[in-house]
Amino acid sequence: MINKKTYRFIKGKLSGSYFRKLLFNKYIFTVVSLIAVLIQYVSGGSVEERYKFDIAAGYGFPETLCLKLRYGNNFQAGISQSFDTHGLGAGAVELYYRLGEKPRFSEQKPWYALLGAAVYLFQTDYKKEYSFLLYPRAGRTFEFSRYLGINADIGFGVPFGRDAASADPIPPVILTGSINLYFRF
Repeated sequence: MINKKTYRFIKGKLSGSYFRKLLFNKYIFTVVSLIAVLIQYVSGGSVEERYKFDIAAGYGFPETLCLKLRYGNNFQAGISQSFDTHGLGAGAVELYYRLGEKPRFSEQKPWYALLGAAVYLFQTDYKKEYSFLLYPRAGRTFEFSRYLGINADIGFGVPFGRDAASADPIPPVILTGSINLYFRF
């Protein structure tokens, strides 16, 4: 007997919703794998290079307190999740491109250009002034060792999806920036 809440057989076949969920999970895995291979190719790195993953914690605007996870070397793609006093804040996707000359004892170039897009993925119990923010930035990495360092960046953001009922004025361009401590592995 099959548990009716988890899987249902219809005329001897798996139900459509289970099949779609399984197909969607395989699709996500395939897309993530292809993006990882593309980042490896674009960054000019070889398979033998080490220290491709970064995990960072820091503070900034619009991120507030945030955790970031990045993959790559000279070209990086990453995700960021912010936390504020009310719980989960905006989630973001960020692309980094490293500039400048690579220092002698470093795995990455020190300067970078960043393009990020932040959106509120979770329901919040406070008023949001916008629902989507596009933010380009320029930044610098200060390394303490091959594994540990600080990233600092500054730029501007363009908010989209403003609440029309809001009486508060929102400028068309806002200042954004962050500083975070990262660990590379």
